[in-house]
Amino acid sequence: MLGMNCVQLYRRIQKIAKSLARRVVFITGDIVSAATEKFLSETKAARIDKPFTAE
Repeated sequence: MLGMNCVQLYRRIQKIAKSLARRVVFITGDIVSAATEKFLSETKAARIDKPFTAE
């Protein structure tokens, strides 16, 4: 992402169209920090941890 992190991108999407923000799914293969866990908990945003399968 150019010039912003995932939280900033999500906040921008929320401002533009809240209905789109509800469709965002975060995918991570990294250790999730306490700040990220808090963000995901507060926003109720979906998250998929890597590795994952199509099922």
